[in-house]
Amino acid sequence: VSHNVEGNLTLAAVDGLAPIRSAKRLLLVRLTNALNTDMAFTDKDMTQLESLGRIPALLRNSKFTVRVRNANAAALKLYPLTLEGIPTGKSIAPVSVKDGVATFTVDTANTVYFEIR
Repeated sequence: VSHNVEGNLTLAAVDGLAPIRSAKRLLLVRLTNALNTDMAFTDKDMTQLESLGRIPALLRNSKFTVRVRNANAAALKLYPLTLEGIPTGKSIAPVSVKDGVATFTVDTANTVYFEIR
């Protein structure tokens, strides 16, 4: 995994108890810092809140690359989901597939949720 900003990347199998290596459906979530508009802190480490700000909350965009080892690596595609979990109708092919590993490069400009199948 590589990414251009700090955050959390979670990959989970969503078809029962199957491990990631054999799962047919995976959920990928990429989260970065989310702050209210005009939210302010007293220091750069954000340890003491100065102003709660207002809605809407703003989520920092990120770009990342993730490698997924899966029995179906050659056929896998990544499908962006809306924030409600609905497929957007778009798909992203892997940038490479080698030795059972599919590598995807993703931009979270429009969503942080992705299904891989």
